[in-house]
Amino acid sequence: MNKRIICTCCVALIFVISFLYAAGCQKNGDGTVKNPVSVPQTEAYNGVHIDNSTPTDEYIVRNNVTDYQIVIPDDYERSAYMWTAASELSLFLAQSSGADFSIVTESRRTDGKNYISLGGTAIAANDVASTDVKLGKNGYRLVTAGKNIYIAGSDIGVLNGVYGLLRKLVGFEVYAPDETKLSLGDIKLVNLDVTEVPDIEYRVGDVDRRIDGDEAYRRRLGYNCTDDVFLYVKGTLYHNSLYYFDEVLNNGDYSDWFNTNKTQLCYTAHGNAERVRQMQDYAADLIVEAAKTSNANCVTFQQSDGDTWCDCNECAKQLGEYGTNAAVMVKFVNGLSDAVQQKMTDIGMGDRQITICIFAYMRTEKAPAVQQGSEWKAIDESVRCGKNVAVFYAPINADYTKLFNETYNTAEYRNMLAWKSISDKLFVWLYQTNFSHYLYPYNSLLTMSDRYKTVAKCGAEFIFDQNQWDQKVKTGFHRLKAWMGAKLAWNVNSDYNKLLDEYFDGYFGAAAEPMRQLYDQITYRMEQLSDGTMEGGIYYNVNQQKFFTKAMLDGWNKLIDRAYTAAEVYKQSDPQLYRKITDRIRIESIAVRYMRLELYSGRFSARQLTDERVAFRNDCLRLGVDMYAEQVSLSTIFQSWGLQ
Repeated sequence: MNKRIICTCCVALIFVISFLYAAGCQKNGDGTVKNPVSVPQTEAYNGVHIDNSTPTDEYIVRNNVTDYQIVIPDDYERSAYMWTAASELSLFLAQSSGADFSIVTESRRTDGKNYISLGGTAIAANDVASTDVKLGKNGYRLVTAGKNIYIAGSDIGVLNGVYGLLRKLVGFEVYAPDETKLSLGDIKLVNLDVTEVPDIEYRVGDVDRRIDGDEAYRRRLGYNCTDDVFLYVKGTLYHNSLYYFDEVLNNGDYSDWFNTNKTQLCYTAHGNAERVRQMQDYAADLIVEAAKTSNANCVTFQQSDGDTWCDCNECAKQLGEYGTNAAVMVKFVNGLSDAVQQKMTDIGMGDRQITICIFAYMRTEKAPAVQQGSEWKAIDESVRCGKNVAVFYAPINADYTKLFNETYNTAEYRNMLAWKSISDKLFVWLYQTNFSHYLYPYNSLLTMSDRYKTVAKCGAEFIFDQNQWDQKVKTGFHRLKAWMGAKLAWNVNSDYNKLLDEYFDGYFGAAAEPMRQLYDQITYRMEQLSDGTMEGGIYYNVNQQKFFTKAMLDGWNKLIDRAYTAAEVYKQSDPQLYRKITDRIRIESIAVRYMRLELYSGRFSARQLTDERVAFRNDCLRLGVDMYAEQVSLSTIFQSWGLQ
């Protein structure tokens, strides 16, 4: 993957091909919205997406019988994911066809049997021509030679290749932890010639309460886990620089290592260069120790959360000189990186390069760079990120309901270009919810394709799209956001509207049509409000009647009722599926019901208001919707309603 996209090219191309979304939306005869936005399609910059496969008349499975084995290298235990990949392939092929797919090491495979080879087997080396395409850590290649199938890639790449093969053979797709799509019956051989490399190398989506959560579900969606990228120091990952020094935080002898109230580090040690070196040495020891027990080669060293910084004389002086607090941070971490590599060399691990990832966030969001013509450059060489320093750019003030390079987001977009110009490694942290109002819609999906394209064009190696990180179960079509994010981060040119159709059919089944209408109408309304009526910041107060009329919310409620009615088709034939689909409808109903109860409580009779509030609370408790806002429990709302 080409990770060194020249930012001047990036600028020009983005402005050339950044189309405005359609001003209006097409409506059906009944007034409902159909395909509200046509998302522009452009070429990918970083990834490879080649498929020259053709069908055959041969069978892998016929009448529940197969002569295929899954073959893995004899030294498969050296790979962290090889056994998982083989097990996943065996599991889903069996579920699809009813046939038993045995997993064997290469030296134990049965002569005369056909096989699916995973990874670097000798038979793959002998039978499959190499490719000039660099697959990276996540890419894969699928090839059919004779009747045998080969999956090539690195550890994670082979696992991704298994899911790619399953999509080709049995229509595999995952919409939820409890919703996997597979064709059933015989499996035909496909003459495969597939090469896939994601447009963004590492893709981490916020799919549930824990950032990594259900690892199997995450990987089946196509995401990475953070362990693929980062090693942990003291069990921490983000906003963790203070944790490095927690043992000396309250020791007065080290007060110059921190700001006055000890909420942040002082990256200048109050102007004492020798003390800075001691800080770097202290942190470097911790990083090297962590590296000994992890295969990951990236570690985070990032300021504490919150809008605080050190205001000592030296930090203030450099802020005045460079115009950003990021300058002292970059200088410190450059020195820390040098110390880490020296210590790695001292213990005989010098060939291993450890990347240190810093946050460009809040007080450090602005890069220590200046624009000269169409190019950006570091203010001076001391604030250019070292070769093993990565920047994790987190534009928290962006409006994620608008295109990333629109006027509103110009500052954030320029910051990203500036950081890219002074760092060879760009990571990006995005947001897709309103952290003040979890139960209101946040229209970040329509602009997701544009955002991901912009990030990919700027050569980002890693993307994390933060959702409601502390919410157990999310309303407002947030599971759709997780699924769509996985698809678009892999291939930013994926057809957005086609993906929408696929998701609603796969996730809501017979209730797909009214639920799609609900999504389209909510989206259409949010698009109307984005004309300046409503701001799209991630902390904006959307709790206002003027944004959502009672008639509008009642109409959305009727669509939800239609969805329940449509799901009745499963009630007798498949009671388990019926309960699953109705619960999914009910999760999406939470947002609409809450808005009605919050904004228009005076429009209900006393008895009706109490009944609906009780039903709402009971559904939230049963389904797992437990947070009203970031770190604010829904229990506070229930208490304000007089419900215990």
